[in-house]
Formats: sequence, C-alpha cells, structure tokens
Amino acid sequence: ALFAEGKYVEAKAAFADAFPTVPNPIVLLGTAECELRLGLLEDGYASFQRYLSMRPDAPDRADVEQKIADLLAIQATLVITSQPAGAAIKVDGQDSGKVTPAELPLTRGDHTLEFSLPGYQKASDTISARIGARLELEGALQPVPPPPPPPVSFAPVVHVAPKKKTPPPTAALW
Repeated sequence: ALFAEGKYVEAKAAFADAFPTVPNPIVLLGTAECELRLGLLEDGYASFQRYLSMRPDAPDRADVEQKIADLLAIQATLVITSQPAGAAIKVDGQDSGKVTPAELPLTRGDHTLEFSLPGYQKASDTISARIGARLELEGALQPVPPPPPPPVSFAPVVHVAPKKKTPPPTAALW
C-alpha cells in the first residue's frame, strides 16, 4: 500500500522489517523497486542480485536480469580538475583524449586514473565508480624536481715553487 501511494521510504522500511520475519525473496523485488525510485541505484542493483541468488529458479529471471543490465548501462560521471590545469587523463591505462578540467563517463567498478603534464610528476589515483553516481576528483601535480648539479671534477693542480730570488751583489765586479 505504501509503495502504491508513492511513499517509497516508508515502503522500503516496511519491506526491510518484513524480510527477517518472512525471508521470501519476493520481498527483495519490492525493496529493489523502492530503492530505484529513491535514486538508490546501487542498492537496487544489490537487491536484484540478492533476489536472483536466493531464487535461482526465479520465473522472472529474464526480467530481473534485464533490469540489472539496464542499471549497469547507467554510467557514473567523473568530474576531474587538477592544479595546474591541462593534465592529460588516462583511465585504466587508456588515453581518454581529454585534459583537465574534464567530465568522463565511467562504468561501474574500480578504475585507475593517471594524470600527466610536461614539467610535472605523473600522478595516479584509484576510484570506485557506482551506478549513476557523480564523482569529483581534484589532483595537485608536483613539479619535476630540478636535476642534480653535475658532479664537480677537479683537475690536478701542479704547484711550481717560485724561483728564489738571489739578492743583488753588494760589491761591484769588473
């Protein structure tokens, strides 16, 4: 009744209360539908998965699998900025063709991001994208440290002793 009235928060709570008492997998379908209407896409996905695992012979398996596939098709949006701007972005080792600031669509799951900009050290981060989520990431790139000074080479120095000056003669010689 709560679901039919559009009271999805209350309906979800009622389904959650009912499930431990009567652990019927059908209750999970109602829970999943509430979660979807509330925008809790990851939770809806998990409820559909749990339903299928508890009811492997579900007569509506194809419909539920289609709902899962539809959910997985909803990509997350990653908003990336960097200081300084203009860093090239790779996702899972593949060049995205974009530079910061940028927005990238991502599939559900874990992804490795790499940022590179000439004159700066490469940076990387791992994120976990969820169905339909909007993620924001700001990276600070560090300048490449200056190269070490070249080694100092010492040329051998030869010290020549100065010639001793002889004092001028005191008597005149002919």
